Amino acid sequence: MSRMRIHPGLRRGMSLVEAAISTFVLAVMLVGALQLVGAVHRTRLTVSDRARAASLASDLMAEILGQAFEEPGGADPTAIARESGESPFLRRDWDDIDDYHGWIGAPPRAANGDALPGWSAWTRSVAVEWVSPEDPSVVVPPDGRAKRVTVTVQRPPDLAVSLVAVRSMAWPSRETLGPIRVLFVLDDPNSATGDDRMILDRLLDWGFEVESIADDAGAGAFTDAFDRNDAVLIAASAKANTLRGKISPATIGVVSELKGAGKELGIENDERDKGKDQKSDRVRILDPAHYITSVFGSQFVYVFDDDKLTLLYMDGALSPDLRVQADLVDDLMLSYGPSLAALEAGDRGWDLAPVAGKRVILPWSVATYRTPTLTEDAWTLVKRSIEWAAGREAQ
Repeated sequence: MSRMRIHPGLRRGMSLVEAAISTFVLAVMLVGALQLVGAVHRTRLTVSDRARAASLASDLMAEILGQAFEEPGGADPTAIARESGESPFLRRDWDDIDDYHGWIGAPPRAANGDALPGWSAWTRSVAVEWVSPEDPSVVVPPDGRAKRVTVTVQRPPDLAVSLVAVRSMAWPSRETLGPIRVLFVLDDPNSATGDDRMILDRLLDWGFEVESIADDAGAGAFTDAFDRNDAVLIAASAKANTLRGKISPATIGVVSELKGAGKELGIENDERDKGKDQKSDRVRILDPAHYITSVFGSQFVYVFDDDKLTLLYMDGALSPDLRVQADLVDDLMLSYGPSLAALEAGDRGWDLAPVAGKRVILPWSVATYRTPTLTEDAWTLVKRSIEWAAGREAQ
């Protein structure tokens, strides 16, 4: 039997030329893939940055539109400028929309003048002009009828977002709108706890009108009460299970300090319906551009006078659109998770269904605090949460 023998010289591997060609082809494919990934990443960043810029512009626009149409008692109602003696930097001292004309925040700043963290490369500016109420695109000589407000947020070299609104003399003022009407939900209005009575006193001191309702009232009673009020405040004394299905349909804003209410508000699906808490007396502001937290700038806010109490944080399935204003931190500055958060009407809840109205969850509850221990900064968070929920940001 003959055997075929392969001569060693006939054995053949990959030549140097073939290896070079293969390497070249692989490199071309890799460069193409990396370029594609880079393009997708840049697109995502651009969309995300535009959304952040729009939110920053919207918050400032809400602040401006809450001001008077013209300087109260001003000598020249046609002038669009700050009056003598008004600060060119501190917006908290301004009292009419003309004061914002020509203002530039580089970087963007809170009403108290503090720079907003995370926006160092950005600029926020405002222009106010007299326009025709029939055609707001047409600038006209001062006639006392309508003003166009343009808020622009920019980041070099090429990202710019502008928000435009037209304000007329007939725009409802704070006086014509009347006080904010709050539906106060608690365990038993006829036998309110000391904590509930203290909250009620605060609401009245702020000039709000208050209607109280028991958490075990029927769904129809809640629906009728929503029609009579501008916002809902759920006290920590209410019971989450009793409120199930009664709050979620509300198209008016809802603010809650009730532990376990996140599920009903669309904010968090906590299967235990109890929330999580951690010993702490402070939260860290993460979004100083939002109306609720804008007066604090970037800082820690102490909400308790007693450092032995606990605050709530969220660790369940959260809404993908959740707007986190602050997180819970301990003495070592360790973050446990979102603690103060909000949703806009139409945002997706934790179950991806759109929420019917604005929603805010506060970072404390009946199991974690007693009302007398709240600091003035904590009360400010409550007041501004209600104003935002009611759509009356500059009340």
